[in-house]
Amino acid sequence: MAEVLLEVLETEYSVENIILPGKQPDVKNYQSICALAERRNIPIVYMKEGDCIRSGEDTISCLLPDGEYQAEDENGKSMILLYQTKYISGIFTGDAGEAEENWLLEKQRLWKVDFLKVGHHGSKYSSIEKFLKALSPGFPNGTLTGDHNHFLWGKQPIWTPSSGDYKSIKRSFDRNF
Repeated sequence: MAEVLLEVLETEYSVENIILPGKQPDVKNYQSICALAERRNIPIVYMKEGDCIRSGEDTISCLLPDGEYQAEDENGKSMILLYQTKYISGIFTGDAGEAEENWLLEKQRLWKVDFLKVGHHGSKYSSIEKFLKALSPGFPNGTLTGDHNHFLWGKQPIWTPSSGDYKSIKRSFDRNF
């Protein structure tokens, strides 16, 4: 994920803020991201468990990291975010893995959601079965494969990068409401 952010910062894309999961100088590309942000005068905001971003009826809440959890690897330092609005909710797991999913289950920080942004390129090993079942009994386990990230809506992937654009998510949401 850091590579994508670094690539965006190296272009002339307009970026108003960068939100990172705490200060992590040991994470690959962290120093480069901070240096580019400073050079472009882009503020960096650090998010931790319990922090929220609100816009109208939309809320993005940080479930991880928090002050207790110690990630075993770089992927485990990903932010896990809960998106909620009046009509839909979903989880974005970044590149977090089994250890982080188990930790959230143990801390009972999960509840039913409408969609899951699957990490780790949408492989069948992206999430453990009990994590998927905690989010929604309708989420499949072991059915997604491929080289790209996927969104799940109930039992079906509703978007992949190869589908062309993000509008397919909106079309799917519109169809379901």
